[in-house]
Order: sequence, then structure tokens, then C-alpha cells
Amino acid sequence: MTQAVPHDAALVLGGGIAGMRAAIDLAESGVRVHLIERSPTLGGKMDHLDTTFPTQNCTLCRSTQSHGVGCPRPSIAPHFLEHLARPEIQVHTLTELVRLEGEAGAFTATVRHLPRYVDVERCTACGDCRSVCPVELPDENNVGLTRRRAIDRPSPQALPRAYVLTRTATCATCRRCVEVCPTQAIDLDAASREQALGVGAVIVATGYRIHDANADAELGHGRYANVVTGVELERILSGPGPTCGQLRRPSDGRAPARVAFLQCVGSRDQTHAYCSSVCCMYALKEAMLVKDQAPGAQVEVFLMDMRTFNKGHIATLQQARDEYGVTLTHCRVSGLKEDPATRDVIVRYLGEDGALHEKPFDLVVLSTGLEPADGTAALLGTLGVAANEHGFCRVEPLAPWRTSRPGVYACGAAVEPQDIPESVTQASAAAAEAAQTLNPLRMKADSPQRHGERGGEGLETPLRPPRLCGASGSRFPGNGDGEELLQERDVSGEAPRIGVFVCHCGAEIDAALDVPGLVRAAQGLEGVVYATDLPYACLPSGRDAMATAVREQRLNRVVVAACSPRAYEGFFREAARQGGLNPYLVEVANIREQGAWAHPADPAGQARAEAAVRAGVARAALLQPLQAAQRPIVQQALVVGGGVAGLTAALALAGRGVGVTVVEREGELGGQARGMARTETGEDMGAYVTDLIARASAHRAIEVLLHSVLTKVSGEPGDWCAEVSTVGAAEPAQRRAGAIVLASGGREYRGSEHLLGQDARVLTQRDLEQVLTRDPASLAGQRVVMIQCVAPDERCSRVCCAQAVANARRLRALATPASVRVLYQDVRTYGFDETLYTAARQEGVLFDRYERATPPRVQRAAGGLQVRLPDLAMGGELALEADLVVLSTAILPAEGTAELAATVGVPLTAEGYLAELHPKLRPVEALVESVYMCGVAHYPKFVDEAIAQAQAAAGKAAGYLAQGVRWGTPLVATVTPDKCVGCLTCVRVCPYEVPRIDTSLTGNGGIVGAARIEPTRCQGCGVCASECPAKAIQLEHYRDVQVLAAVEASLSV
Repeated sequence: MTQAVPHDAALVLGGGIAGMRAAIDLAESGVRVHLIERSPTLGGKMDHLDTTFPTQNCTLCRSTQSHGVGCPRPSIAPHFLEHLARPEIQVHTLTELVRLEGEAGAFTATVRHLPRYVDVERCTACGDCRSVCPVELPDENNVGLTRRRAIDRPSPQALPRAYVLTRTATCATCRRCVEVCPTQAIDLDAASREQALGVGAVIVATGYRIHDANADAELGHGRYANVVTGVELERILSGPGPTCGQLRRPSDGRAPARVAFLQCVGSRDQTHAYCSSVCCMYALKEAMLVKDQAPGAQVEVFLMDMRTFNKGHIATLQQARDEYGVTLTHCRVSGLKEDPATRDVIVRYLGEDGALHEKPFDLVVLSTGLEPADGTAALLGTLGVAANEHGFCRVEPLAPWRTSRPGVYACGAAVEPQDIPESVTQASAAAAEAAQTLNPLRMKADSPQRHGERGGEGLETPLRPPRLCGASGSRFPGNGDGEELLQERDVSGEAPRIGVFVCHCGAEIDAALDVPGLVRAAQGLEGVVYATDLPYACLPSGRDAMATAVREQRLNRVVVAACSPRAYEGFFREAARQGGLNPYLVEVANIREQGAWAHPADPAGQARAEAAVRAGVARAALLQPLQAAQRPIVQQALVVGGGVAGLTAALALAGRGVGVTVVEREGELGGQARGMARTETGEDMGAYVTDLIARASAHRAIEVLLHSVLTKVSGEPGDWCAEVSTVGAAEPAQRRAGAIVLASGGREYRGSEHLLGQDARVLTQRDLEQVLTRDPASLAGQRVVMIQCVAPDERCSRVCCAQAVANARRLRALATPASVRVLYQDVRTYGFDETLYTAARQEGVLFDRYERATPPRVQRAAGGLQVRLPDLAMGGELALEADLVVLSTAILPAEGTAELAATVGVPLTAEGYLAELHPKLRPVEALVESVYMCGVAHYPKFVDEAIAQAQAAAGKAAGYLAQGVRWGTPLVATVTPDKCVGCLTCVRVCPYEVPRIDTSLTGNGGIVGAARIEPTRCQGCGVCASECPAKAIQLEHYRDVQVLAAVEASLSV
């Protein structure tokens, strides 16, 4: 039998948020990635979103929250755009999987590339083809609310940044797009083709499909003009949408004054037994957006339960309810009807008072749920992977990224309806396990050694070479990227030999400017030895022409007169580097936005373009080669916390060849999970935790410090020096680490509410679990009342409802079932846990809702306890007799979390949990580089979620360590010590806290000490250089002399 050949690449199916995250994480660990996307563009459903909750920021980017009409959002976040350019990632859009053969580590994936009819490499997105296309089709990006051309860009910020043709019968005879395309990028005869890819692992990230509201006939979508879905409203509120971001109702274009949101459309019904997890929050988000445009509008959300369970969600709920005045009505809507005269929509619903109500609204929004993506069943069959009862990809309960087939992993909404942070986390977890198998970084020994036995050496293969990073985020290939580069020429002793390249850019520049005239003007400038024009400088042909000219003309500076540096500066730097020139000897003159576009029919445009070229040449003559500073990364990790999350992270890191020190405050490992018998879905936690502790304790790469606290952290990212104080030790232990993972856990809130701590018959859910495990017979036949949401404030601890439902079902399953009533504000059994809630009701558990303002009251009564609360259905008051009262109490941050955060420099949220770098895109990364977080330290979560987040954090940390060295940006601030007066201005103004006074330096006038800026920590923002009163600090590449030369040249005639 022929042995399978192992492959070191990975296949990621799906180019949405989860797929992109998995691909980037794999690439950062040195794994080659094929990113497959069935549609023409990356981004998935994010392409439809205008803003994201809970921050209301525009789609995942860090731009301002307030945008004018016509803003080109939505777009893929800049973080993703930057990293998707990595040479390890090969993106295949309009591609689908045909077959998967082989086994883990040695798969052969056959994919089919569907014709785009437009060459991505040649298309400049000029739009000439669209302008002549006579065929109109529904615009999928605006969910059919507008029309597009048959050849068009899928969205304003689509990636790839190229047009795509939806071929129709007209195309065979029309061919106008082919005739007008200036770069011959369109091929109407293109055909599909198959390709075999050798991969060692597969990650499924195929996302979801939005429920078709037309299937719910009683709600009138598709029949009533003013009934829209949530995603349709999202597009209406978006700048590029059908109304340019203005809130208008479809029937008559009038601004609605009464807007209703109907929840759980396509969720929590007889067809969909699960909760879609995100609908409540996106309804609140859109409700506030409506109120932003129409402050006086009446906005009402009709819901069964408000499931605001995630980090920051309660604050959003409070903001919508208390600040915006959004009305929340608990009910189930029975149907809608339209007033034919006004086109208003009348909502019929049964209120909690038992009466039937009708209310008219100008606009009704259906919060539609999430379903398995189109083709999921067929894809899972092709992969040989099992589906669950809901049609999503089935994964292991305590490793929620592993599928039923070894080597195939899944993440995001392909697994379960979930929000972006969970999708991103799960993607990172899947990538971490795939990278552990595929990454060539291995230890020489069979297993790593404990702390102190090695110093970070002993790697089987050398660390990957560095990449230079340009100001625009583009990365230049290094020796390990499959492309040999010329050795960089030393031009330090040469007089400037400047080459000027003027781009025609099709009609974008050539139609408004005299490009040959610009070339002639450039030829007469001092230092210019070569000047020419290029049809499209941004195409590969333009890059190759520049690289060739640099070599043949012995150019040592390059000026490109084209479009915005923000768009293509990195691309042009890459061209210079391919010609053997340092990439920072390139200057870009923006003659499109600042010349051709601003003055399309005005001679001033030519003058401005010539001024921009003069400025670019003058500045280029003074540019100097720049290199990024580097510092070795210590190949050790520190994990704070020895619970499930901490131990999972430690074992994952150790499995990647990293030595780990685990710091645990308590005297034993296991954390809060030691008191858990089973998960809400029935998994044996006792056995799981015992095995986890045993494996961590026995691993040679893991050192465990019990009764220990992290008391001090110094150093810098990649080289931290940690002091750990241990009970009984005379001196703190010193440990160096390149990365730190914070997994300090949480603790149960035990206040005095409802007689807790005053009456033995009042327990917490955790107490009840222990009784159910130790002596379940003592609970047989008992009258049990459970009270939810017992907390010091309105916070939601995410797990309490499912925990209460699970315990209630165990009580009902006793030989003599206990009677159980659950008193709740909102039952937040999100995702597939909705099936537990349904089962509990079917098994006889009773649920009574109470208002936050009138919580239940517990009092002692003859023979037991009595719980009293308002009866929302019948009026009056309920008096419930109870033998036991069980409280679902909040989960608070663990003892010492605030001190730990201050020690490491990580901020806290208002509720006291660790704050992440980005609430959507980077939920396991701290604001401090090379510091990561997971588990309840980040926010309360279920065990499987904590495990996934720990795996993700470990993968991130391992990928960071695998870089081997920490590279700074070449664009750093530098200090001239003999000019420094020690005023501390730079120390105070730096947002990254990099400058410090180094007493080994001598400052102005011989004073002791001058400012020092560590180049590997400097972010190149330039704040210190602009504020320094002594002009002792300069920002490389933007030195005063360079900037002033450009200004003077632009003003000269």
C-alpha cells in the first residue's frame, strides 16, 4: 500500500470573518493557506452590515462612528485587509470544493474555479465596462432593493478589488464591455477548471444563510411593501444603500414615525428548534439607528426573551431602553395585516395580560434568524463530516472545532449560529490545532523541557525570515516566501538617480491631465535621470516595468505619480524592492485625487499635478534607506490561572514546543470547574478536569507554581520579565516569557439577597449541583423555586439560564420528581441550548416572568419558604410555597483580577473583566502586545467556550513566538541626545508609553540623561516629534528637511 504523502498547507473553506481569521492565524504560524470562497468576494455577510454592535462602529474598522452620505462602508476591516496580503495566503474566489480524498496530514482537495470573466490581475476597477453594460440585475449586496449591471463590483469595497461578470444570454452578442476595457481584462469565453491541492488540514468556515421571511406567510414579507427584514433595513440605513443611508419606508419614500421590530422570525419555532443568538442585539442596534435619524419616532421591539448575554450587551440594552426610549414588549406576534389606504402595517399580538392587541406601524422589521449556508449538506457529505440535528456541522462537545473526521475542523456559523467574537475565537482555535500539526516549527527533543532546562534554543528548523512592512500595510516578500529577491543595493554613497513613473490610470488621470507633459516636466527636474509613463502602474505589468527600470537605469530613488499612497504605496515599494532597491526610497505623488479628480476640466489640475511631482522628486532626493529594528522573542510563555482555560492554553502551547509556567493563586489546579459535575449538555466534567490536571502536571514543558501570584511585570513585548510571589518562598521567582496568557477565572457572587447565607434552604445553582451529585434522593418530591438574575447590578453572566434549566431537568428526572418553577426576566438559552429550554417545559418545569423593577421576595413561612412576585398574566400577586429556593447568582471576576490587570497593564471593563483589543475582531488579544486572555477572566462563558478561547489564545501566543524576532516599523522616532533638554514632553504625550529618560546618555548642555526611544516598541505615530520643543526628535522618513523640501518644491514655479 502506498503511503500518503504529507502536506504542509491548509485549506480554509469560506472567506467570511471566520475563514479570514483562520487563514491569517495559520499564515502567522508559518502555514501556507488556500482560502476558498464560493462567491466573487471576501467578507461574507459582513458585506451587508453598516455598523456592528455593541460599539455601533462602522463595520469592524476603526474609523469614526459618524459618516456622511456616500461613505463607502461596509468593507472588510483594515486589520484583515492588511494581513490577507501575506504571501502564505492564496485566495481563490468563485471556487468550490469538489472532492476531498486522503487522510489527516495528507489530503488531496479537488476544487473547481468558476469563471469570473474578468482577470483580477489586470482589472483596475475603472468602471468603463459597467458604464456600457445594458443588462440590469438585482443587486445582491443591497439584497435586491436596487439594481446593478451584469458586470459590476459586488460591493463598494469588495475584495478582490475587481469587477465580475454575471453572464446572461445578452453577453454572447453584446460584448461592449470587452471592447471598452482598456487593459483587455475581460474574457467572455473563460471556462471553469479543476485543480488538485495538497493540504494537511481543512477548516470549514462556510457561514450561514439568512432565513427567507417569505416562508412565514402570516408576516406578509413580499406582500406588504412596508414589511422588511433586518438585513434590508441595514442596507436602507447604509450610505451605498437604496436611499443613500436615509431612513425611508419602501411604499412611498416617507420617513417612518412608528417602527416595530418582530423577533424570532425563523428561530425558536417548530421548524427551527434553536435560537439564532444575534437577532436581539442587531434589533437593538437598528432600533437605535432608527432613533438617531428620527429621534421622535416610536420604536417598539416585540419579543419573547431579550437575549443580551454577551460582553457589552447589557450596556447596549440599557442604552436602547433608558436613553433612546425603545419599548420592549414581551409577547409572540400572531400575524400582520396591511391597511390598504395608508399602507401601514397592523401588528396583532397577545400581551402578557392575556388580551389581544392591535397596533399600527409605518414600518415593520423582521429579525430573521440564521440557517445553515446553502449547500451545507452536500459540502459536509463531500468532506465526510457529520451534521447535527439542525443541519450545521457537528463538533465535539469539549473541543468545539473538531469534526467527526480527523484533520477537518469547523468554526463560526458553520457550527452554530453565533456572534462575530465567538466565530473569530473558534476560527483561531481551529487554526491553532491545524497549525500544531502542520507548522514546521518543532523541538528537537521528543518533548519540550521544563522551565530552566532550556533557553529558547533547540528549534529543528530556523525561524521564518522577516518581512518589511510599509506604511500602507503591504508586506514585502522575504527569502522564505517562494520568490528570490535581488540583494538590496547599498546606495548610501551615490548621488540621487531618480526615476519618475507617471500613471495614465485609463480615463481616471489621462482624461483630465496631460500625462506626456508631466513626464517632460519631470525630466527637467534636478536628480531625475529617467522619466516615463505607464498605462496602469498598479497592475503587475506596471510593477515589473518599474523593477526593470530600477535595475537597468541604476535608479536609487523612485517617484510614482499616480493615485492615493494609501491605496498603492506598498505595491510600489514592492516594485522597488524587486529591483534591488530599499523600499523606503520610494515616494508617491497623488495626481489623481489631488489633481485629475479635483480639477477634471480645469488647467489648475495640470499645475497641481506638476507641483506634486516636483514635491515628490525633492523629497525623494533626501530619502534614506530604512531597516526595521529587531529583538529576539523569548521562547517561553507564562499562563496566569490554573483552571480549565489556563490548563488548556498551557497544554496547547506545550504541544507547539513552547515551555510554559502556570501561575495559580490556589493550592490546587482546576479552578471553578472542580465543583462542576456535568456541563449543561451532560458532559462529565469531573473526569475531564481530572484528566486535564494530570496531563498538565506530567508534561515536561509545563511548570506549575501553586499558591502563587504574579506581582510584577517588566520588560517589553516578546521579552517580559515576570516576578511571581509564592506562599512560603523567601524571594519572588523570576521568569522570562515572550508571551503571557491571562486566564485568572471568576468567582460566584454570594450576596445576601433572598436570605442567601441566612437560611440553609436558600442555595445557589452551584450548591444545588453538588447536592444533586452527592445526595440526589434528598431532593425527591421537593418544591423548588429558582430565581434568575441575582446580581449586584443588571449584568448577565451568560451561563445561568442554561445552568438552571439543566438542574431543573435533573430535578424532574428524579424517581419522585421535584416540582420546579423558574422565575426569570428573560430566558437566555441562546444557540442550541434553546432545545434544553424546550425540553424543560415539556418535562413539566414551569416558568414565570418578573419585571426587573419588581423582583421576587423570599420570606420564611410555616413549614418552608414562600416566594412572592407580581402575576404579570392575571394581575395581583403570586405566592409560591417552596422547600428550596435556588438562586442563579452572577459570576464575578476572580479575586485579584484588578491587581493582575494593573500589573500587566491591561484595562478592565466597567464590570471588572479584562478588556480585549477589539470586541469583534480580536477578542483574545489584550491591548498590550503579546498578552492574551481567555476564559471567565475575559467574560463569563460556558466550559466549551472557555476551552475554545483558551485554544485560540494559545494559538495566537504560539504564532507570535514562532516569529522568533520582534520587528519594529522602520518609520520610528529617533532622538539626537545632545539636543534633548530632558523636559519629559515625549514621555507624557506618547500614547504607547515608549520614550523614557536614559541616564547613561548625555543631554543638551551636558545634563545627565536624555530621551531614549526603543525602536522595536515605537509605533511611528510621530506625536513625540511634533511636540518636542527642542526639535531633538525626528520621525524617520518624515524628517523636517524632507517635508520642507517637498513644500518648497511644490510652491516653486
